Amino acid sequence: MKRMTQAILILFLGGMLSACTSSGATAEDTTATFEDTNNDGVQDVYLSYGRVGPSFNYVFTPSTVKVGEPVRITADVSSLKGCYRYIQVPKYKISKYVTDWDNTIEFTPTEAGEILFTCSMGMGTATLYAE
Repeated sequence: MKRMTQAILILFLGGMLSACTSSGATAEDTTATFEDTNNDGVQDVYLSYGRVGPSFNYVFTPSTVKVGEPVRITADVSSLKGCYRYIQVPKYKISKYVTDWDNTIEFTPTEAGEILFTCSMGMGTATLYAE
C-alpha cells in the first residue's frame, strides 16, 4: 500500500510540474523580440493588463520591437479598465483612449531605447524596447 501511495504521489507531482511549465505566459514569452508573422512589414504588439512581478500593470507581448519599422499596438480593451484605457506615449506625442471599436495605436520607432507608455493618471506604466 505504501508503494502505491508513493507511486500516485510521484505521478501527481510530475503532472503538476508538467502543467506549471507548459501553460501560461513566461518572462521569455513577454520579452521576446518581434517576429513578423503576418509578412506585412508591421510589427504587431499586444497590450493588456496583467501581473508584472508582485503587482498589476500594462503588459506588452512582445516587449521589444525594431527601430525604423512600423509598430501596431492592439489593446485588449476587455482587460483595460478606467484610466488604463487612456494610453499616452510622451516620446511620440501620442494620447489615445482605446475603445472596443478603435483599439490600435500605430507609430514607427525612430531610435533605439526605451519607449514609456502611461495611463492618463500616470499610475499605469510599461516600457516597450526598441533596438
